Amino acid sequence: MTNIADGSDQILFRGKDEVAGYILDGILANRKRKIGTEIEMFLVDGNGRAISCSDGQKAFAEFKRVFALRGYDSFLIYEQDAEGRKTIFGLDVPGLGTITPEIGHQFEFSSSVCETAEEIREKNSEFFCAVREVAARMGFFPVFCGHIPGYVETTEGSYRSRSIEWHRYFKSRFGADSLPVCETLDATASTQVSLDSGGERFHEFFQALLLIEPAFSLHYANSLRRHVGVTQMLPSHIKPITSVWRAGSAKEAVEHIVDRLMYLEVPFLPDPEHPQIYKAEPLLGRCPPTVEDLMFHGRLNGKILNNVGGFLLSRPAVRRFSQGILEMRGVDAQDSPEKVAEIAQRVMTLVYNDEVRKDLLSSYEHLNVFDIAMMHKAASLPNLQEALDFQVAGIKMSDFIDDVFDRSETVETPPVYFNACEYMATA
Repeated sequence: MTNIADGSDQILFRGKDEVAGYILDGILANRKRKIGTEIEMFLVDGNGRAISCSDGQKAFAEFKRVFALRGYDSFLIYEQDAEGRKTIFGLDVPGLGTITPEIGHQFEFSSSVCETAEEIREKNSEFFCAVREVAARMGFFPVFCGHIPGYVETTEGSYRSRSIEWHRYFKSRFGADSLPVCETLDATASTQVSLDSGGERFHEFFQALLLIEPAFSLHYANSLRRHVGVTQMLPSHIKPITSVWRAGSAKEAVEHIVDRLMYLEVPFLPDPEHPQIYKAEPLLGRCPPTVEDLMFHGRLNGKILNNVGGFLLSRPAVRRFSQGILEMRGVDAQDSPEKVAEIAQRVMTLVYNDEVRKDLLSSYEHLNVFDIAMMHKAASLPNLQEALDFQVAGIKMSDFIDDVFDRSETVETPPVYFNACEYMATA
């Protein structure tokens, strides 16, 4: 979930070093090693058509009723839509997490912060039970997978102002090629794992995620992988920040990330007078301004900086610059809370366990930046078998995946590869 971010409008950045210093301060102060997950899914009717916006509003009311029956207090979250009308934006279940609509009207459950993978499993179990009950009550089917072919042609999209501005940006920026780009966000669902920054070990945390994300993306693939076409977006937004691979300190890693950040296009920002409504930024020539443009024009403050972080879709990504939260985001949505917890446990082991992480990075220190980029390229290949057979620096990706998973020391749930028409769960 990407909401309006926190940050001060009193902090004004005048150079890259100031931006890097601000992000680094948040990273070094965050020494916790907690974890959270976000799981996205679809609600479709018997013909595979996406839930409508009006039924989506009703679904949140049903979620509230279902959680009450399960003994949870919950609160509807309201937001102004693009027309300024008060609408239900989501549901907050204290101690459990929040449910919100995504850009293609997928539903996303963001767990509250957890200490262990078992907590992740317990919280996601509550969501999985609730969503199946809501779907049954409303005559829909819950679908947990990475991509639904044709979904983009049936969804009304989200009524959120931010989502509408995304679509306007795609159409103006990519023209006739905008539909495949829209599909990569509107018709996909993922499992995301959020991690604390690691303080002075931030560069190692980022490097470990940079290395393992292609392995997780391929191992847990359960869709036809059309969604990996997100690479059609601008490289500044989506391309992995592979230069961090050789960073020797948290400071150096942040400097590489800020170098990329400066080139991000900023198509829209919250309206200062109506902060829940987003407005398109005036074009510079034929393109929206970049973060660097905003800085040069004296507009880049703490609040705006934290908002533009939502445009950084690299894998892995940095979220909430004021805290330096890391996110692994390239894994298909999974069909059980056990699989979500398994992913979380494996990531915790490979990133948070100092001995495992250092041994992992040492074993692959011979790889260069280009090799890391090729691993991410392999993970984006539409044909799964071709991706598994792909070789990087003499290493077959399937062998690399085996090695990564051998190191993560957890009981494995075997991956399930679905046929194109086997994506509907029963209500």
